Amino acid sequence: SSHAFNVLTNAIEIRLDYMGSPTLMGRISHILLRLKDDHHGITGDHSAPPSTLVLLNLEWSQLHLMITRSTTPDIIKMAM
Repeated sequence: SSHAFNVLTNAIEIRLDYMGSPTLMGRISHILLRLKDDHHGITGDHSAPPSTLVLLNLEWSQLHLMITRSTTPDIIKMAM
């Protein structure tokens, strides 16, 4: 058996701030996320264990990223 799951949205926006100032901003437009699973295996057949294959497909039309002069040092500070 298999299942399918689709998510469609116009845009997702992100903003990463460090110490009150914007460090990284992004926008992804027209996003389509598709998940599909496919189950394999026969009940009672012990020669091959059951398995599940999960397929992920991600599509978008535009990706915008805006960084500031201090983006790289700020991200390094956040990671430490």
